[in-house]
Amino acid sequence: MLGAVNNATIRQVSAAIYQAVLAMRQSHPEWLHERYRSLPWEQESHKTAFISKLELKLSKAPNPESLLTEVEIVLKLLATAAYFQTVEFQQLWADLNSMLQPSVSSQNQATETEQSVQSEVAEVEADNAIAILLLDAENLKPDVAVEAFLAKACTYPLRVKIAFANWRNQGKYDAELHNRHYDLIHVPNGNDMADGKMLVVGSSIRDRYPAVKEVLVCSSDKVMSNLCTKLRQEGLTVFQVRQQCDVIIVTNSETGTHATYSTTQLPAIPCLEDCIAQLKEIIRGEQQHGSAWVRLSKVSKLFRDQMGVAVSQVVATHSPGKKARDLFVDHPQHFAIHQPPKQTELYVSLFEDIALAPIKPSPQQEGEAHQNGKQPNSQPVSTLETAQASVTFQSRSQLEKAILQLVSNLTDERSNNFTDISTLGSQFHIRYRQPITAVIKQLQLNQRFPAFLKSCDALLVEQKGKVWQVRLRTRSQV
Repeated sequence: MLGAVNNATIRQVSAAIYQAVLAMRQSHPEWLHERYRSLPWEQESHKTAFISKLELKLSKAPNPESLLTEVEIVLKLLATAAYFQTVEFQQLWADLNSMLQPSVSSQNQATETEQSVQSEVAEVEADNAIAILLLDAENLKPDVAVEAFLAKACTYPLRVKIAFANWRNQGKYDAELHNRHYDLIHVPNGNDMADGKMLVVGSSIRDRYPAVKEVLVCSSDKVMSNLCTKLRQEGLTVFQVRQQCDVIIVTNSETGTHATYSTTQLPAIPCLEDCIAQLKEIIRGEQQHGSAWVRLSKVSKLFRDQMGVAVSQVVATHSPGKKARDLFVDHPQHFAIHQPPKQTELYVSLFEDIALAPIKPSPQQEGEAHQNGKQPNSQPVSTLETAQASVTFQSRSQLEKAILQLVSNLTDERSNNFTDISTLGSQFHIRYRQPITAVIKQLQLNQRFPAFLKSCDALLVEQKGKVWQVRLRTRSQV
C-alpha cells in the first residue's frame, strides 16, 4: 500500500477541485447543487477558506486511494449527477490521478473509482433520459436564474435548449443564449413566425431526441397549448412556462401543480387571509365617504400603496393563472362584485348587512335621461334595499317573486339589458343571507340555478359563451 500524500500534493489537488467548481459556477451552474450556486466562489476570501478546509479534510487520508475516495465524496456533495458524465469531470479525474499516482496500480484504482461513480449515476439515469427546453425568445427572455429554476422543476437533467426568434431583432440576446449553450433557430420576420417554427420542431422532438422524457414549453402564447397536448399524447411530461407580470409560472401538465418564480426583488407576499383582511379594511374606509360600492381600480391602488405589492402579484402567488378580479369573485363570502350596464368599471362591496348606496350614473345614462326630459337617475340598476335577515322560503312562488324583484333592480327593462346570473346570485346572498342554490335544494325543486330561471315565465335567460345572463321579459315577450 502506498504511503500518505504530501502536503504539496494535497494543496495541488485542493486547488484543482476549486478551479473545477469555479468553472462550473461560471459556465454550467446547473451542474452544481442549487445551494452552492449562489456562493461567492470568485471572491479571494471564499477561495482561501474553501481550499484550506478541503486541505484539512484530505490531509486525514492515509494514502492516495483513500484521498480519491474523499475527493469523490466532496464532488458528489457539490455537483449533480449530470456533471459526472461530462468531459470536464473526466479531465479533472485524470488530472487528479496524475498528481497522486502515476503508477499502473493507481490508474487501475482511478479507473475503478470512476466506474463506481458512473455506475451510481447510471442507477439514477438508467435510460439516459433527458429534459428539453423549447423557448420562444420573442415572447420570453429567461435569465440564468430563471433557467436554473426551470431545470429544478424537471426530474431529468436539462441537456438540450432550443431558442426560436428572428435574431436580427433581438440585439445581443443571441450571443448570450449561445454562451449558455442554446441551439439557436432563426425565423423570418413576421407575427407568429417563431411560434410556427417552434410547433414544427416541437412536434418531432421525440424523433430527434429519443431519450427525451420531459419538455419545457416556454411561451405565453396560447397557441402552444396544441403542442403541449400533442407531446402529452406521446407520453412526455410537459411543463408549460409563461410569464404573468413579474412572475414566471411553471405548470406541470401531468399533476396540474404550479410553481412560481419572481423575476424582481419584491417584498414578501402576505398570506391570502391577511390580504383579504386588508382589502376589507380599505373598502370599509372608502364606504365612509357615502357609497357602499367602491371602484375596483381604486381599491387596487390603495392596496398597493399600503401593502407595497399589487393585487395581481398576490393572485399570481396564491392562485397562478388567475386575474386580480378573481380574488374578489372567488371569495363571495367576503366580497360582492358588480359591473353596471354600459359601464366598463367594476365595483366591489363587502358581503355584510349594509344598505347598498347608489352608483353614479354613466355619462351615457345621463345623456339619455336629459334627452327624455328627466333628471338622471342616481339609483344604479343594481341598487338594492337593506340586506335582510335570513328568510325561510316556503314555496317556489315566494322564491320566484324575490328573484323577479332582484332582476328588476339589476336590469333596465327599457334598454333590454341583461345581468350575469353570478351577479344575481351574489345579490340574493347579500339580501337574504343564504345562497340561492341552498334555497333551491331546500325547496326540493330538483333544478340547477340556470334551469330554475328558465322555468320562470317572466324571465328571459340566454347563454353568451360560458356566461349565463338574465333579464325581465318585455310585455310583448310575456
